[in-house]
Amino acid sequence: MEENYFKQNQKLKYISFEKKPVLILLIICITGLLIRFHYVPYGLPVEADAFNGYFLYALDISTLGHFPNYSLAQSGWPEFLSLFFMSYNSENLIDYSDLQRSISIILSGITVIPIFYICKKFFNNYYSLIGATIFALEPRIIINSIIGISEPLYILAISLGILFFLNLNKKIIYLAFGFFAWATIIRPEGQFWFIAFSITYLIHFRKKRKDLIMFLICLAVFLLVLSPIVIHRVECCESDMIFDRIIGEIKNNFPEEPVEQIEKNIVIPEEPVEQIENIAYGPNWINGIKLFGWSLIPVFIIFVPIGLIPIFKQLKYPNYLLILVPTVLAIPIMYSVSIAPDTRYAYPLFPIFCVISLFGIKWIVSKFDNKKLILGIIIFSIIIGSIIFLDFKKIDYTYDEKSYEISKLVMEDIKGVNTGSIAVKFFKIIEIENGGPIIESAVPLSERKKIIQIYAKPFSSLDEFIEFGKKDGLTHLVIDNNHNMQDFFIDVYDNEEKYQYLLKEYDSEENGYNYHVKKFKINYEYFNEK
Repeated sequence: MEENYFKQNQKLKYISFEKKPVLILLIICITGLLIRFHYVPYGLPVEADAFNGYFLYALDISTLGHFPNYSLAQSGWPEFLSLFFMSYNSENLIDYSDLQRSISIILSGITVIPIFYICKKFFNNYYSLIGATIFALEPRIIINSIIGISEPLYILAISLGILFFLNLNKKIIYLAFGFFAWATIIRPEGQFWFIAFSITYLIHFRKKRKDLIMFLICLAVFLLVLSPIVIHRVECCESDMIFDRIIGEIKNNFPEEPVEQIEKNIVIPEEPVEQIENIAYGPNWINGIKLFGWSLIPVFIIFVPIGLIPIFKQLKYPNYLLILVPTVLAIPIMYSVSIAPDTRYAYPLFPIFCVISLFGIKWIVSKFDNKKLILGIIIFSIIIGSIIFLDFKKIDYTYDEKSYEISKLVMEDIKGVNTGSIAVKFFKIIEIENGGPIIESAVPLSERKKIIQIYAKPFSSLDEFIEFGKKDGLTHLVIDNNHNMQDFFIDVYDNEEKYQYLLKEYDSEENGYNYHVKKFKINYEYFNEK
């Protein structure tokens, strides 16, 4: 296919790479996996979305042997994960967390294979191996892969969809839409990939009426793959959680009444506290653009803009696919990034950015006589830059390791506690660990909670927070000195003697821990008398 679109650079031939690309690709894949596994925090449970959504849902499916009576908007990853949980027997919750991370890492590592073959649709083996290397060593992808969330499977599904779409066999092209449907099950944003490639299909095959009519097959494949999951979601939750989500976001941006900010499984005030102003719902496009640009560092920020130059000069199929697809996806990605500031919303575009970067690299190399030297310098710079950035951005799990140990000591006798400290985030995990079996039933997440966690951010004073928390079962304060704690909690941490109604029951510093956290029991008799 590539011969039809591009004239290969005959001056740049590396026989060993051209004849043994599979061996080199295997080495790249293994190297990427080894780097990922090196950064895995073994012995620590997954947390946040990786635990509250994916982990628990996967455990429910594996325990019941069928879908539970609730669902997730991003159910594809835990449904896939449950297949491995079903065949994995352990009474240790941490073993399942390690398994979740390992599967995520493997999926991320093997994604270099379809990316290599995507690049081959545009370049020779040597350049395609560079594209695979860029993805294998991309620091943000590496960090994301060890968290245990949905992106690695999502990106793999999208990469396979792109690869099949670029196939000359139209029957294979139709199958690509099955992978975009799978991506939509994994994350609802996958529907925009279906839209982007539908537009590309209709443009590319616009001259043949038969091919335009055959697009109905693409649509049918997409809907058939989606239908089992959509039917289950509608039956149990009265929402498909895909198309309804778009409608919901539109309504949120034009609400008839103020939107309440609700955090799952955490008690928050039904009415805003007087000192806190309502925050309007809606995207901050400026921050979205900044975060999107930040996600391109360190490699793509250089080579993607340069790569657009030769692409625009030869704007024919499949070149324009590299422009059209990111353009269509830009709005939903920018919207997501601006509402929930996180660069990972841009990661699914990285397979396409790898190809665009190769255009940039080849364009730079073509400007020099000593092409081997320049290309060697570029490859070396990519490797070193990625390693340096990875070391700079890697997650420090030191506090989490100590916090997990301390959480087991702190949570005793607590019935209600404030949010904000690092130690508190492990309470739900430890509750399940202490409950005997890994999971007992498929009840909604909101009904699993034993320790009430009361959202503290809307309050401007400790008295207001305790007064509110009293009726919801607040019994203790767990406070550390991290930046997520409100000023009034930090004051308690620094000046505990001022608060006679707080009885200190635990101080990690007294046990020799570097991570300092204090646990106070609230004496409501003293609190009411003060």
